[in-house]
Amino acid sequence: FRDIFTEAVRCRLRSALPIGSHLSGGLDSSSITCVARKLLAEAGEAQLHSFSNIFDKVTECDERPFINAVLEQGGLIPHYVHADQFGPLSDIDDIWQYEDEALLGPSHHYPWRLSQAAQQAGMRIVLDGLDGDNVVFHGVSRLTELAHQGQWEAFVQEAEAFSEHFGNSPQRLIKHYSILHLKTLAKQLRWIAFAKAVHQIHKRFGISRKHLLVNHGLKALVPEAIKQLWRKWRRKDKSASSVAPLVNRNFAERIGIDQRIQALDKSDQPSLTVREDHWRNLSQGIFPLILEQLDRYNAAFSLEARHPFMDKRVLEFCLALPSEQKLYQGWSRMVLRRGMADILPKAVQWRGGKAHMGPNFIHGLLTLNRQVFDDVILNKLELIEGYVDTDFLRQVHRRMTSGGRVREKDCMTVWQGIILALWLDRTQATP
Repeated sequence: FRDIFTEAVRCRLRSALPIGSHLSGGLDSSSITCVARKLLAEAGEAQLHSFSNIFDKVTECDERPFINAVLEQGGLIPHYVHADQFGPLSDIDDIWQYEDEALLGPSHHYPWRLSQAAQQAGMRIVLDGLDGDNVVFHGVSRLTELAHQGQWEAFVQEAEAFSEHFGNSPQRLIKHYSILHLKTLAKQLRWIAFAKAVHQIHKRFGISRKHLLVNHGLKALVPEAIKQLWRKWRRKDKSASSVAPLVNRNFAERIGIDQRIQALDKSDQPSLTVREDHWRNLSQGIFPLILEQLDRYNAAFSLEARHPFMDKRVLEFCLALPSEQKLYQGWSRMVLRRGMADILPKAVQWRGGKAHMGPNFIHGLLTLNRQVFDDVILNKLELIEGYVDTDFLRQVHRRMTSGGRVREKDCMTVWQGIILALWLDRTQATP
């Protein structure tokens, strides 16, 4: 892995001008930055510039201990963006001079400001860590694979170790992945294997045999046509619909959104192996969408973004790896951790999760972008009433601005409505 990954970085270092690299403190950007720094030093080239988001006010999002661990190894020229001084709507008018659609994720503003900082520092080429999570892969579906193989001791050990490293609930992991296995056995009519699995799950986790048989065995056999009739009957009760409450019900029915969601839903078809799960993740349409968006962001600042994890050789190698190279002794992405030994600082190499950006999103929307936020709710909802339940949106807005604890789910709901309203206002489109 180290050889292939190093070559993926090396071939992206060709440039007549200084090169920059994103450095968030996570495994992906840190691996790229450390390998690029090493290669440039060996070739006697100019030092690598690093670009990092830091958070002085919203400190729960700050990753400086990990960023500094990389910087302390030397050989980098660091640059910082104070990412809690701007919000998701701060640059929206500038961004929409280059973007062609309204569907912006809640973290879209971070790469925009990083690209701006790179241009100001004289960069023309920037390396980033897109999308190491899915390329190397976390491999948590190895739990389903172990259950399918009847390796229950290993299943429990991996689930408990993963929970210890990443702060998850072991009971939730165990129940989720063991029950996925049961549904698969039921659909395959492998009742002897099903009975053995039920015995193991009951014995180890105390879940009722009757509950497992009825809810995760017999119900899995109900024909899809009957399930659809049942869903259709239940949709008379709005709460039973799979459509988010933000969506205008008349609009949802007109375009058949329930049926579209069900057609795309693969939750009843779990992957039996890590490789199958990995392939499903890699073949999502989200990757070209993100790559196209990042190209436009960087083009706005006369930059070229290069993505070592998107190298075909890295993708193929990681997909072909056995599952224990993806999840082993509770550590996800094990091949990357092993491959970066003596290159990454140990604090980064063996870190568990990563900072969650939700608190800064809430801070940006409710504090830094509050004027735009309120203006849309008060004056522009008629633009989206053909698509959105505006009464529900107002209710969420009142809940968020009442002075109580703000739920991240509410912020995401309001964000979707606001971004659509602003886009329609900009384009003068009508429902």
